[in-house]
Parts: sequence; structure tokens; C-alpha cells
Amino acid sequence: MASPGREVLGVMLVEQHLGRLRERHMGLIIAGSPPTAEAVAQDEAEAMRSAWARLDQAEPVALFGKGAAGPSDDGSRLAQAGVLAAHRSLALIPVVGDPRLAEGAR
Repeated sequence: MASPGREVLGVMLVEQHLGRLRERHMGLIIAGSPPTAEAVAQDEAEAMRSAWARLDQAEPVALFGKGAAGPSDDGSRLAQAGVLAAHRSLALIPVVGDPRLAEGAR
């Protein structure tokens, strides 16, 4: 069983990686090249995978030991699902600078 600290850190890292992803996608939207739905899904999956992979680096392993490549208990899975749902809700908010929302754009 993984340590509770490792699980909490994993979920926090998922949120951090998804936040960076939102920023990157906002930049693409502002540049006039919004990501496709397929690209968004792939990027979200990669963000979550890379967040949990971060826990296999030296410092987290020294603190918490090795663990699963993802949430290992129901509470952590639920927390990660909540973080992903919040990310998707935030991603729906219109982005200032989106050319599709400019006055007169149709």
C-alpha cells in the first residue's frame, strides 16, 4: 500500500500538470489554433501520467517510497477525478483574446 503522503502529492501534481496544460491550450486558442478534442484528451492523459511519473524521481521516493503509477486507493482515485472535472470546467470558460470571440467575429 502506498503512503497517504504519496497519494496526496500525486493528486496535487495532477492538478499542477493540468493547470500548465490549460495555460498551453489557452495560448493555442489565443494564437488562433485551438486544440482538437482528440488532442485535449491525449494531453490530459499525458499530464496525469507524467504527474504520477514525477513521484518516481529521487526526492519523492526518498520521502514516500515507490508506489503505483497512479492513484492506488479509492480516495485518491476520487480526488483525481475531482481535479480532472474541475480542470475541464475551467477549460470551458471563454479565454480573453480568443479570436472567435472578437467583436464582429462570426
